[in-house]
Amino acid sequence: MSDAKQIGSGLDNFETEAPDAVAPGTATSETVQAAMGNQLPKLPKLEVKHQGAVIFKEKDGAQRTFDKLEGVVVAYSHHNSFFGVAFEQREQGQRPKCYSNDGATISKSAPEPQAAGCAVCPRNRDGERGSETRKAAFEKDRKTECCNNYLSLIMIVKGKGEIPFRVQFPNSSFGAWAAYVQEIANVGKFQPHEVATSITLTNTKQRGGSAMYSLGTFKMIAPLKLDIRPAFAERNEFWTKYLSAKDSEVGVEGGEDNAGTAADAVKRAKAAEEAVKAGEQQAAL
Repeated sequence: MSDAKQIGSGLDNFETEAPDAVAPGTATSETVQAAMGNQLPKLPKLEVKHQGAVIFKEKDGAQRTFDKLEGVVVAYSHHNSFFGVAFEQREQGQRPKCYSNDGATISKSAPEPQAAGCAVCPRNRDGERGSETRKAAFEKDRKTECCNNYLSLIMIVKGKGEIPFRVQFPNSSFGAWAAYVQEIANVGKFQPHEVATSITLTNTKQRGGSAMYSLGTFKMIAPLKLDIRPAFAERNEFWTKYLSAKDSEVGVEGGEDNAGTAADAVKRAKAAEEAVKAGEQQAAL
């Protein structure tokens, strides 16, 4: 009987709270990373829609769209990738021949490195300004002979929980992001993870073409309160490492500025071809 009384009287006799009333626990980036082992977190991704849409669209799950993002950019990374073929000709899941997860150093796992580094690569239009290699890149065909340049942001979006979103911008938004980083540094020596940021999209035309694509616009809402900045500094360190660890996926997720236009064009061409075949078959009958 005494043994029976002990059953359920210890830690196994736990009580729970309603999710909306529960007090915060003690998890940190370090404890989460330790528990996950070598597995990387899976972040919801927001796609920048082009062709006049000027919206962010969730790529997985609920497929929600956002006209504006408000939150904290906890980490960022420039990265490059080179495929050697146009976006619309790539196979599903095709890996880039050469890529960099920081926009400067070519990954050690790149199967076909194109140069000693991104700054001196004649395929990189975002290379060292004024250099001969950068000039050489602008003389090459952008779709097949140049690498793609991206900016990835890891952003905790206001009202959407503590799991951040990953947003990838093409190089058309590099200038706006650089100006924003400089601005908040001048205002109060702030880093992106120390302020609340608003991101919207505006339409612009691709250089030398008629296709419309979305340009990122960044604006500081306000600095974060001092007492919560250490928590965001911790997240900055964790998610910066995350972006570095994800270098093998660089360039696979996104396309060029006109990728949406190209992909849609391929779909339309295939649909037209099928329609012609169907018409020929109907005529033969």
